[in-house]
Amino acid sequence: MVDCDLASVPAVLPMGGDAWLAAADPSVVESLESTGVAFPGPRLLAGCAGLASGVALFEVPAEPIFSLLLHTERHAEIVGLLAATELVSRHPARHVDRHEIRILFRRIEYYVEHEWSSERLRIWWHLAVDERSDLRALDGFWEFYPLAQGGTLGLYASAVDVGPIVPRRVQEALTRKNLRDALRAFHGWIEAEAR
Repeated sequence: MVDCDLASVPAVLPMGGDAWLAAADPSVVESLESTGVAFPGPRLLAGCAGLASGVALFEVPAEPIFSLLLHTERHAEIVGLLAATELVSRHPARHVDRHEIRILFRRIEYYVEHEWSSERLRIWWHLAVDERSDLRALDGFWEFYPLAQGGTLGLYASAVDVGPIVPRRVQEALTRKNLRDALRAFHGWIEAEAR
Protein backbone atom coordinates (compact mmCIF):
# COMPACT_ATOMS: atom_id res chain seq x y z
CA MET A 1 0.00 0.00 0.00
CA VAL A 2 2.81 2.42 0.85
CA ASP A 3 5.39 2.84 -1.88
CA CYS A 4 8.46 3.12 0.38
CA ASP A 5 10.28 1.01 2.97
CA LEU A 6 9.54 2.77 6.26
CA ALA A 7 12.55 1.14 7.91
CA SER A 8 15.11 2.49 5.46
CA VAL A 9 13.63 5.74 4.11
CA PRO A 10 15.98 8.62 5.04
CA ALA A 11 14.94 11.15 7.67
CA VAL A 12 11.77 12.83 6.48
CA LEU A 13 12.96 16.21 7.80
CA PRO A 14 16.72 16.00 7.07
CA MET A 15 17.19 19.63 8.13
CA GLY A 16 15.97 18.80 11.64
CA GLY A 17 13.01 20.03 13.65
CA ASP A 18 14.16 23.59 14.37
CA ALA A 19 15.00 24.36 10.72
CA TRP A 20 11.73 22.77 9.55
CA LEU A 21 9.71 24.89 11.99
CA ALA A 22 11.55 28.05 10.86
CA ALA A 23 10.64 27.32 7.22
CA ALA A 24 7.11 25.97 7.82
CA ASP A 25 3.97 27.79 6.71
CA PRO A 26 2.95 30.25 9.46
CA SER A 27 -0.50 28.63 9.75
CA VAL A 28 1.18 25.28 10.54
CA VAL A 29 3.36 26.86 13.23
CA GLU A 30 0.33 28.71 14.67
CA SER A 31 -1.62 25.42 14.85
CA LEU A 32 1.32 23.67 16.53
CA GLU A 33 1.68 26.46 19.08
CA SER A 34 -2.04 26.66 19.87
CA THR A 35 -3.13 22.99 19.73
CA GLY A 36 0.11 21.00 19.64
CA VAL A 37 -0.74 19.38 16.28
CA ALA A 38 -0.89 20.39 12.61
CA PHE A 39 -1.60 18.74 9.28
CA PRO A 40 0.65 20.33 6.64
CA GLY A 41 -0.58 18.14 3.79
CA PRO A 42 0.80 15.50 1.43
CA ARG A 43 3.93 17.43 0.40
CA LEU A 44 5.43 16.53 3.79
CA LEU A 45 5.84 12.89 2.69
CA ALA A 46 6.36 13.25 -1.04
CA GLY A 47 8.69 10.22 -1.03
CA CYS A 48 6.10 7.93 0.60
CA ALA A 49 2.84 8.23 -1.29
CA GLY A 50 -0.19 6.67 0.36
CA LEU A 51 0.48 7.90 3.89
CA ALA A 52 -1.66 10.52 5.60
CA SER A 53 0.49 12.58 7.95
CA GLY A 54 0.61 15.19 10.66
CA VAL A 55 3.11 16.80 13.03
CA ALA A 56 3.01 17.33 16.78
CA LEU A 57 4.93 19.68 19.02
CA PHE A 58 5.79 18.28 22.45
CA GLU A 59 7.15 20.15 25.47
CA VAL A 60 9.16 17.10 26.57
CA PRO A 61 12.42 15.65 25.19
CA ALA A 62 12.32 13.00 22.46
CA GLU A 63 13.76 10.08 24.47
CA PRO A 64 10.90 9.78 27.02
CA ILE A 65 8.35 10.05 24.20
CA PHE A 66 10.10 7.34 22.23
CA SER A 67 10.30 5.04 25.28
CA LEU A 68 6.63 5.60 26.11
CA LEU A 69 5.48 4.74 22.58
CA LEU A 70 7.37 1.44 22.72
CA HIS A 71 4.67 0.27 25.15
CA THR A 72 2.54 -0.63 22.14
CA GLU A 73 0.12 -2.71 24.22
CA ARG A 74 -1.10 0.59 25.78
CA HIS A 75 -2.21 2.12 22.46
CA ALA A 76 -5.86 1.09 23.03
CA GLU A 77 -5.84 3.54 25.98
CA ILE A 78 -5.17 6.32 23.50
CA VAL A 79 -6.77 5.58 20.15
CA GLY A 80 -10.55 5.49 20.49
CA LEU A 81 -10.99 3.37 17.36
CA LEU A 82 -9.10 0.48 18.97
CA ALA A 83 -11.44 -1.79 20.92
CA ALA A 84 -8.54 -3.92 22.22
CA THR A 85 -4.77 -4.32 22.05
CA GLU A 86 -2.86 -7.35 23.30
CA LEU A 87 0.88 -7.98 23.24
CA VAL A 88 1.56 -11.23 21.35
CA SER A 89 5.36 -11.26 21.33
CA ARG A 90 8.21 -9.02 22.42
CA HIS A 91 11.70 -9.09 20.92
CA PRO A 92 14.68 -6.73 21.37
CA ALA A 93 13.81 -4.53 18.37
CA ARG A 94 10.20 -5.44 17.60
CA HIS A 95 6.81 -6.20 19.16
CA VAL A 96 3.81 -7.94 17.68
CA ASP A 97 0.39 -6.92 18.98
CA ARG A 98 -3.14 -8.12 18.25
CA HIS A 99 -5.50 -5.22 17.61
CA GLU A 100 -9.25 -5.22 17.35
CA ILE A 101 -11.39 -2.45 15.88
CA ARG A 102 -15.06 -2.17 15.01
CA ILE A 103 -16.09 -0.66 11.69
CA LEU A 104 -19.67 -0.57 10.46
CA PHE A 105 -20.78 -3.01 13.17
CA ARG A 106 -18.06 -5.50 12.20
CA ARG A 107 -15.21 -6.71 14.36
CA ILE A 108 -11.86 -6.54 12.57
CA GLU A 109 -8.84 -8.29 14.06
CA TYR A 110 -5.30 -7.74 12.84
CA TYR A 111 -1.72 -8.20 13.97
CA VAL A 112 0.73 -5.32 13.95
CA GLU A 113 4.50 -5.64 13.96
CA HIS A 114 6.18 -2.58 15.50
CA GLU A 115 9.87 -2.05 14.83
CA TRP A 116 12.16 0.79 15.81
CA SER A 117 15.54 2.44 15.64
CA SER A 118 16.57 4.23 18.84
CA GLU A 119 19.40 6.00 17.01
CA ARG A 120 17.00 7.47 14.43
CA LEU A 121 14.16 8.03 16.92
CA ARG A 122 11.83 6.26 14.50
CA ILE A 123 9.11 3.68 15.22
CA TRP A 124 7.36 2.05 12.26
CA TRP A 125 4.66 -0.57 11.91
CA HIS A 126 3.03 -2.87 9.38
CA LEU A 127 0.86 -5.96 9.36
CA ALA A 128 2.69 -8.94 10.86
CA VAL A 129 3.44 -11.33 7.99
CA ASP A 130 3.26 -14.46 10.19
CA GLU A 131 -0.27 -13.77 11.43
CA ARG A 132 -3.69 -13.72 9.74
CA SER A 133 -5.24 -10.25 9.66
CA ASP A 134 -8.63 -8.98 8.54
CA LEU A 135 -7.04 -5.80 7.15
CA ARG A 136 -5.61 -5.73 3.64
CA ALA A 137 -2.77 -3.35 4.57
CA LEU A 138 -1.49 -1.20 7.44
CA ASP A 139 1.62 0.95 7.52
CA GLY A 140 2.80 3.90 9.56
CA PHE A 141 5.53 5.52 11.58
CA TRP A 142 6.55 8.06 14.19
CA GLU A 143 9.78 10.02 13.76
CA PHE A 144 11.07 12.47 16.41
CA TYR A 145 13.29 15.53 16.14
CA PRO A 146 14.76 17.05 19.32
CA LEU A 147 14.41 20.84 19.41
CA ALA A 148 16.97 23.32 20.70
CA GLN A 149 14.71 24.61 23.50
CA GLY A 150 14.26 21.05 24.85
CA GLY A 151 10.98 20.04 23.25
CA THR A 152 10.37 17.63 20.37
CA LEU A 153 8.81 17.77 16.94
CA GLY A 154 7.09 14.49 16.09
CA LEU A 155 6.04 13.37 12.62
CA TYR A 156 3.21 10.81 12.51
CA ALA A 157 1.97 9.04 9.39
CA SER A 158 -0.35 6.13 8.71
CA ALA A 159 -2.16 4.27 5.94
CA VAL A 160 -4.88 1.65 6.34
CA ASP A 161 -6.71 -0.51 3.82
CA VAL A 162 -9.60 -2.42 5.42
CA GLY A 163 -10.44 -4.19 2.18
CA PRO A 164 -13.76 -4.43 0.37
CA ILE A 165 -16.06 -3.81 3.36
CA VAL A 166 -15.54 -0.04 3.02
CA PRO A 167 -15.43 1.73 -0.36
CA ARG A 168 -12.01 3.27 -1.21
CA ARG A 169 -13.24 6.90 -1.21
CA VAL A 170 -14.91 6.49 2.20
CA GLN A 171 -11.83 4.67 3.49
CA GLU A 172 -9.50 7.53 2.47
CA ALA A 173 -11.72 10.09 4.23
CA LEU A 174 -11.89 7.88 7.35
CA THR A 175 -8.09 7.44 7.32
CA ARG A 176 -7.56 11.22 7.29
CA LYS A 177 -10.12 11.75 10.06
CA ASN A 178 -8.80 8.86 12.15
CA LEU A 179 -5.23 10.09 11.70
CA ARG A 180 -6.24 13.54 12.97
CA ASP A 181 -8.10 12.04 15.94
CA ALA A 182 -5.25 9.63 16.72
CA LEU A 183 -2.55 12.33 16.53
CA ARG A 184 -4.52 14.61 18.87
CA ALA A 185 -5.08 11.69 21.28
CA PHE A 186 -1.41 10.63 21.20
CA HIS A 187 -0.33 14.24 21.74
CA GLY A 188 -2.47 14.61 24.87
CA TRP A 189 -1.44 11.21 26.22
CA ILE A 190 2.26 11.80 25.64
CA GLU A 191 2.20 15.25 27.23
CA ALA A 192 0.50 13.76 30.33
CA GLU A 193 2.54 10.53 30.58
CA ALA A 194 6.06 11.55 29.47
CA ARG A 195 6.62 14.18 32.14
